[in-house]
Amino acid sequence: MYKRILNPWVGQEEYNCFGCSPDNPIGLHLQFWAEGETVMGRWEPGTNYEGWKGVVHGGIQTTMMDEAAGWWVSYNRQIAGVTSKLEVKFHKPVRVCDGTITLKVSHIKDLRSYVVLRIELFNGKDELCSTGEFTFFQYGKDISESEFSFKPFLLED
Repeated sequence: MYKRILNPWVGQEEYNCFGCSPDNPIGLHLQFWAEGETVMGRWEPGTNYEGWKGVVHGGIQTTMMDEAAGWWVSYNRQIAGVTSKLEVKFHKPVRVCDGTITLKVSHIKDLRSYVVLRIELFNGKDELCSTGEFTFFQYGKDISESEFSFKPFLLED
């Protein structure tokens, strides 16, 4: 059973992440859940995020996948990480009218200070629309705390 990952930055001064801040007026307001090592996110698409009429912009899809991968690193490794490399494949259009988008992140492999993740993006009909392979550089605990103000990612009770 998935449990919601609590956002440790909510209420912090100057926290305005486009992907996950609930207070960013033009942001995505993404939230994430975890079960084991798998991280899952859900998002309600709207017409403000279209590319072509009725279709969620590919850059917005990529942003959602990038944010989900970052949350996987933060939750599972309890450290900060940054995107080093990404490859996204768009298999079919994600239509706004299809409803809630679901993101699923899974671990592929570790490469020294890097982790490689697979992200799947499903439309509201549970059809696989986009996939991504993201490589994240993982900072150590000291740098995560001193440079990124990292706080532990915990699950809701």
